Amino acid sequence: IKILKNHLGANNFKKVIDGSKILLNKLPNNDYLFNLTGMAYQGLSQHQNAIKFFNEALKLAPNNIAAMNNLANSYKELNFLDSAMLHYENVIATTKSEAAAEAKYNICHIYFLREDYTACETQIMELVQQKPTYDYWLAKGILLLGDNFTQLKDYFNARHSLQSIIDNYDGP
Repeated sequence: IKILKNHLGANNFKKVIDGSKILLNKLPNNDYLFNLTGMAYQGLSQHQNAIKFFNEALKLAPNNIAAMNNLANSYKELNFLDSAMLHYENVIATTKSEAAAEAKYNICHIYFLREDYTACETQIMELVQQKPTYDYWLAKGILLLGDNFTQLKDYFNARHSLQSIIDNYDGP
């Protein structure tokens, strides 16, 4: 499994899929392996296949946060936004880890994609008020808030949002 994880990190998605098919015959109850395989399919933009593997991981381990979040990401990529939203909400209800901050950001982004700028702003403000210790997701949320303000033609606040990232964020 460690070798497959290394292949995933090196974007050798086909090797991960081929290797996991062999290992899943020997380890059919390994939720981590199902999730890893789903991630490889995601890497190939084969989200329908990815969804099957994430669902299998969740059948084996219903609280597998990584599989839950990955499943939501594939639904979002396929523009099944209601399904994505449901799974992101499940992540938030299950954990307070960085995965929850990522899920909250993705919920904000779904509202933005739906052009529901009021809900997007409300969700971003909730993210900011939660004061997550995960600066990356907070910064992405504030950048999205700037995009949101731009769509509303509120250029003053859009610029202010961007400037706050420039002045205060040191991350990638």
